[in-house]
Amino acid sequence: MTQRISDGGDWFLEGLLENDSIARRYTIKSGPFRVGRQRGLDLSLPLSTVSALHAEIGVRNGVLWVRDLDSRNGTFVNRQRISGGVTLNEGDIVQFAESAFVVGRTVAEGVDELRTVVTAVKTLPPLAAGGTRALDELLANREVVALLQPVVCLPDRTTFGYEILGRGSSKGLPSAPEELFRIASSVGCEVELSKVFLSAGIEAATALSGEPAIFINAHPRELMGDELLHSLQDLRASAPTVKPVVEIHEGTVTSPQLMRELRARLTSIEVGLAYDDFGAGQARLLELVEVPPDFLKFDTSLVGNMPDAPASNLRLVETLVGMVRDMGIACIAEGVETEAGLACCQDMGFQYIQGYAVGRPAPVGEWLNDPPADVSGRR
Repeated sequence: MTQRISDGGDWFLEGLLENDSIARRYTIKSGPFRVGRQRGLDLSLPLSTVSALHAEIGVRNGVLWVRDLDSRNGTFVNRQRISGGVTLNEGDIVQFAESAFVVGRTVAEGVDELRTVVTAVKTLPPLAAGGTRALDELLANREVVALLQPVVCLPDRTTFGYEILGRGSSKGLPSAPEELFRIASSVGCEVELSKVFLSAGIEAATALSGEPAIFINAHPRELMGDELLHSLQDLRASAPTVKPVVEIHEGTVTSPQLMRELRARLTSIEVGLAYDDFGAGQARLLELVEVPPDFLKFDTSLVGNMPDAPASNLRLVETLVGMVRDMGIACIAEGVETEAGLACCQDMGFQYIQGYAVGRPAPVGEWLNDPPADVSGRR
């Protein structure tokens, strides 16, 4: 927030470096003020995403400016990637790849109430310190794309369904959903972002033929709200042959009572439930017993390096698969990349496989001629 632009005093950047808990201030008294990864610069950022000589900053006639020096990952001002040089004002956010700083100006000697109120940078995660305009535009214009990754049956390798994997398509913002949600969480609109991803995914799913299972990732904040259920009901109405399955990260399954309530609500609208990333954190076997899902997706940390994992690990996974199947829960091996890994998962009793070994995420158009198997007997 800028109270008033100062006619005197020094310009500065203030922000957090990696592993810092307190913001640092870098005064810009003369130019060029050089920024990059290499040592000896005015602002050295030891990050692989930052170019050796990334950008420079200077002052001309009291006006502060920044220029990108053909960096690989860009320089941004208020989340907009710049080309060449642009002027900076108090309160602007300037970002070098993933490292963000707020622009400020110190109080001039003898001048009252001429200071910048520096906020946000101390508390926001990396990549989330920028302005919200680009994120607002992404949400308003649905600047996302929906990719589908197949889930196939074993042993016949017929297509069972697809997981919806959203990506951002806004210039100046990262495309990875993890980074977008970090930005959205800093301004409290992660539910809105999840709805945009879901909307794009539903649109893609309605174009599919047959009766595919569609695995939908839900954000923890929307699990007990009504909007997610309404969106799923819309999907059931617009594509009655599609079989929605809500995926919940294994780490968020912490309250059996809440999960029972969610399970009942999903069942009432004929939507399945999957626990995702099983084995990435704590293996919550108690919740599996008390609120069993339809599907359990074993994390790539458990199955991704098969069959080359230690024998003890292989025995553990095989035992878990047997236990889970005895509870009537279908097992999906996630992140399998090789033919040898696929064969190993099949030998262990997995019913379904997902990963590069059977298909990479792709736009819906690439799967229109890939009819799924009948899912009526999925267990």
